[in-house]
Amino acid sequence: MPWPSRRDYAQAVDFFPHISILDPELRGGTSRRGANNSLIPHSGGFSIVFPIEGLSNTYALRCWIADIGDAETRYRAISDYLKQRRLPYFVDFEYVPNGIMVNGDRYPITRMEWAEGETLCDFIEHNLQDARCLKTAAVEFQKMVAALHAHQISHGDLQDGNILLKRSGTDVEIKLIDYDSLFVPALRNQPDSLILGFPEYQHPQRIAGGGITSEKVDYFSELVIYLSLLSLAEKPDLWSQFGIRTERGFLFTAEDFKNLDQSDVFRELENLSPDVKQLASKLKEFCKLSLNQLKPLEAVLPKTSPAQVAYNQGLTYLRNNRHHQAMVEFDKAIGLDPNYKEAYHGLGLAHFKISNFAEAKRAAEAALGIDPHYQPAIQLLDVVIKSSGNSSVVPPTVPPSSPPQNPSDSIFLQNVLGFWQLIAPNLWQYMTGALAFILLICIVVLSTQISARDEALRQIEALTDQQVKHGLKLNATTSSIRTLSNENAQFLRENQRLQNQLTKQDEATKTQIAIAKQLRSEKEGLRGHNRKLRNQLAEQDKETKNQITIARREKEELHSQNQTLRNEKEQLHSQNQELRNENTMLQNQLKLDATTSSIQTLSNEKAKLLRENQKLRNQLTEQDKATKAQIAIAKQLRSEKEELHSQNQKLHKENTALQKRLDELTHDDVTAVPIPRKNQLPAAPPKKISNNIIRQVTLGALSKNNQGYFAFKENQHSKAIDLFEDAKGNSPKSAVIHYNLGCTYLAIKEYIKSVNCFQKAVGLDPGFKEANYNLALSQLRRGYHQEAIKAAQAALNIDRNYQPALQLLAAIE
Repeated sequence: MPWPSRRDYAQAVDFFPHISILDPELRGGTSRRGANNSLIPHSGGFSIVFPIEGLSNTYALRCWIADIGDAETRYRAISDYLKQRRLPYFVDFEYVPNGIMVNGDRYPITRMEWAEGETLCDFIEHNLQDARCLKTAAVEFQKMVAALHAHQISHGDLQDGNILLKRSGTDVEIKLIDYDSLFVPALRNQPDSLILGFPEYQHPQRIAGGGITSEKVDYFSELVIYLSLLSLAEKPDLWSQFGIRTERGFLFTAEDFKNLDQSDVFRELENLSPDVKQLASKLKEFCKLSLNQLKPLEAVLPKTSPAQVAYNQGLTYLRNNRHHQAMVEFDKAIGLDPNYKEAYHGLGLAHFKISNFAEAKRAAEAALGIDPHYQPAIQLLDVVIKSSGNSSVVPPTVPPSSPPQNPSDSIFLQNVLGFWQLIAPNLWQYMTGALAFILLICIVVLSTQISARDEALRQIEALTDQQVKHGLKLNATTSSIRTLSNENAQFLRENQRLQNQLTKQDEATKTQIAIAKQLRSEKEGLRGHNRKLRNQLAEQDKETKNQITIARREKEELHSQNQTLRNEKEQLHSQNQELRNENTMLQNQLKLDATTSSIQTLSNEKAKLLRENQKLRNQLTEQDKATKAQIAIAKQLRSEKEELHSQNQKLHKENTALQKRLDELTHDDVTAVPIPRKNQLPAAPPKKISNNIIRQVTLGALSKNNQGYFAFKENQHSKAIDLFEDAKGNSPKSAVIHYNLGCTYLAIKEYIKSVNCFQKAVGLDPGFKEANYNLALSQLRRGYHQEAIKAAQAALNIDRNYQPALQLLAAIE
């Protein structure tokens, strides 16, 4: 029994929901609609999903367009296992065997709880400049896969459309959808041939097929997604640099996993943090191992480094307002890892807390020297500049309080004498006064020592503050020295890169010289062939002239014969007239004689004359026919002569065009070279390129491109792909070369590769409407109508009257 198409399901849900939807939970609901009251279906894989709003909940009505095996048994096993575990990453669902009726037949569905959120790529695009949010998403993703591993579960198709993320403040919630390829222990050792996932996320061995289901099928895609999140958090420019928003692509493509040494993505990740570099190296190892040798994500995560330990301790001190201790820990982390931009940011924040704006600004600038797009450092620098602008003078520190002054010796003696005069009259009073005097001396001495101790403590505290400030200045100087060392190393790397570029340019120049020599030799061969053609044309011209001369002679002969026949005809006419005159005379004579014999004789003679006259007339008729045939032959010869003359002119023009093309190919300043197109394909026609685009193409790329064009015309698609790939390697910024490569892949029905090529061409030349149209055509043939519509509309934004794009949109509708 054939399965309904997406259009069949959409028509059933759109026009006959109360008749088509048989599931009691969904039958009374209403389908969610968008603009113009149209359905909002979600397509992917072997299914189509419709959001249905019920009385108390929103559900996803999921229908299949192809047979996915024993779906009822699979979904029952998956449902039973997930209900036992109650993991927060899955939604409730139920398999309904006869849930919908389409074209009079009943088909199964799954009724799923509707999950709100953004797909993985949409979430990243909306939070691309929030590094903390992306890192939080990476941490939550790692927690999710660790939970799946603990319960022996694998999703089987981890990719953009099957991962929904929802942000709530600083938290990120993750949900998984589409359980067609989900693995639970009850499904162990079954063939892994149902849904193999997208090659941009899966191990090349799994895409090849022939495996069995297990909890290990997600190990590769887990590392791909986790590494991509961390890389984009550190360098958001990767999003636009590699055109991530393709149909199914993410940071990597299938070619990156096959050609590790030629991958631009892996080369870019080598310049990021040590954690990203380590994970990228581990992903390269995964590409070389078999599926059974892969390890889960938690087993390959980098261990916490000493620099991270110091940085975390500094954050703890900073939260507790222990700013000096925090500075020491941040300096320690910077000493262990000079490129630790987060540690520089923490150091600047600690300085800002104590109003040391100059050091805070220096630390923020050091962080931006490592990563110019690091948003926390940009915000800190902005706040420091504003704060220093509002208070031009740094608030002074509170000086230590002055200690109490000691009384002078004279005052002390006067007090003693006065006290003695008071106690002298009475001994008892004297002894009491003596004890009071001794007590007073002890009190004065003790107060003096306490004041001295307080002063010493204040001096020690002042010296400690000065030492901390000198230490911070020394650390700032050390960080400046490290920054200069990093810049020096960067300059050395740039110098080495320039030397490598010069070496490559020398090799390219040598290649171009060899190509030029080859073109010269081909030019000489074409010149010899041209001489042969000229000789053949001269011989044909001579032969044509001879034929014309012969035709003229024959024409003159026919003209003279015709004149002779005309003269003979006139003579016969005059003879006939004489005979008639004689006949008249004879008749008159016969009438006069009235003799029968004479009349009979004259009648016989008349009959004889008539026969002779008829004979002459027949001869004249045959001569007229011969004359007309000769005239027709002369006209035919004249038309053949004119045709030979036009052919001669056409060959002359072709020879002139060929010579002009050879001169253009061998000229030093390349002016115009037609870029190859496949006119027989149902795609956009070839686009003539302007001179400024041709000058951006190297001579080697131009030669390879032209050879690929001729191979494409001869249906040698494999050879054309190799040649276009070589041309792309010489001139990777040529939109036309990417476009030609996409046309070749489109011709051999490798639509994923053609999509990547056309998107690259559009990225290099946004006004390339033919590339947008061929991209739409590729997406349409893959069954991705929404993406086809977007690409066709992009072509119409360039030229709103572009007929192929209008026809494609009409066909989709």
